[in-house]
Amino acid sequence: MPSATAAPLDAVRSVRTHPADGGALLRAEQRVDADQLYLRAHFPGEAVYPGVFLLDTLQQAAAGTVPDARIARVISLRCLAPLAGGAEFVLEATTRPMGGGCTEVTGSYLRADGVCAARIRAELGPPLPEADPVRPPRTAGTAGPEPARLRELLPHGWPMLLVDQVIHLEPGKRLTALKAVTAAEPCYRNVPRAAAAEEYDYPFSLLLESFGQSAAVLWRTAAREQEDTGIPMFVAARDARQYFPVRPGDVVTHEVVLEHVSTGSALAHGTSHVSGRAVAGWRSLMAVSRPPRQVLPAAAARPGQSQEERS
Repeated sequence: MPSATAAPLDAVRSVRTHPADGGALLRAEQRVDADQLYLRAHFPGEAVYPGVFLLDTLQQAAAGTVPDARIARVISLRCLAPLAGGAEFVLEATTRPMGGGCTEVTGSYLRADGVCAARIRAELGPPLPEADPVRPPRTAGTAGPEPARLRELLPHGWPMLLVDQVIHLEPGKRLTALKAVTAAEPCYRNVPRAAAAEEYDYPFSLLLESFGQSAAVLWRTAAREQEDTGIPMFVAARDARQYFPVRPGDVVTHEVVLEHVSTGSALAHGTSHVSGRAVAGWRSLMAVSRPPRQVLPAAAARPGQSQEERS
């Protein structure tokens, strides 16, 4: 079900809706296609559905039911189990109109084996410009790692590598990174020539991923994490809001603060700006570091794998 708006991938294979208590029940099916461009570049060599793309599944599933299905706020998103290449899963969600053009959605992502892969509570609708977070002050720091070093710190490849430059770094404390948005990015491939301006809104999922990658760079440059060879994986977000849309031509500045680090996990918060104006606020993001062999569950099937090969 290709999206006519900017989107990193076709995130829903089929969807059914039923009216319920003034809102609707959604049931959307999806299969993790290892050949999707962004998936091939997420963890090269291993297809894992990025947690942020669960937002695209939600948005595309709600598009035919909710008047404005843009992600305005992620109240909470918790990733509980990986979705490997070839895995099938279902989003079961309920929608509730909130007024002012906003809709609240609560749902669960269930794998075909019955495991709950994630839970979400979000608000769909226009951006929420009622707040303007203050940029955290920069103190003594250095320029960030060179592009080659960024590629060492992050496992992602093009077009999933969403950090262009780090311009300020205080290892283990805070970081300022840049991401330039261009109309040549694959997420705009299905946007028609005569599309309205809002159809070019940069996907919330990619904006969140870009901020999360910036946070991962900060975490992995901390002295105590330099020997960590695991893969950084996004696992949770709380109170992530978009205040203004981001469109081609914008250069996003991410201001990241590392809030807490423990063995194998980190917590960060911050804001994203374009030309000095806050476009998004990130109250809390959590990531974990996992050895590559643990990224895919032992029982997950590779695409084309038979039942006999799985057992």
